[in-house]
Amino acid sequence: APTARAYGDRVREARGFLEGSSDRPLLKLESAMRQASEKMEYERAAILRDKWQRVESLRERFSRLRFAVESLSFVYMVPGHASDDRFYLIRRGVICDTLLAPRTPEEWERVQRRVREVFQPRHMLPGAVPSHEVDELLLVTSWFAMRPEEMDATVPFQTLLQQEH
Repeated sequence: APTARAYGDRVREARGFLEGSSDRPLLKLESAMRQASEKMEYERAAILRDKWQRVESLRERFSRLRFAVESLSFVYMVPGHASDDRFYLIRRGVICDTLLAPRTPEEWERVQRRVREVFQPRHMLPGAVPSHEVDELLLVTSWFAMRPEEMDATVPFQTLLQQEH
């Protein structure tokens, strides 16, 4: 049975791989594949090669997912009925706040203050998506995937901060 320390090391290694900061699992498979080949254990080498290909494919998928998550940070401006327009503050694919569209300079100040809070650099660090946010991330992602024209109603949060009203 592995020690608690060895188990912790494996967990950190897996997390690093899933977050894109470590290729160690792939390197281990490559090394084992070479060793099997050098020992003329070609069937084992082929099994390891197939496993390496699956893990590499998984890494590429996670990389694309990380890119999608990181690119889903913006303000989504939705027109409403009877001037009930809304601003959805979406950070890393999660709706962090919904605000009435501002009409006065004071309302703009309030919106900009909230945008600064939601999009603070400490909230924008890349990394794993918390498990309680995954469902919402998938919902937001599918919304924009099924309605790509809705991306026209989004603006980078930085743009909103630069506007004077």
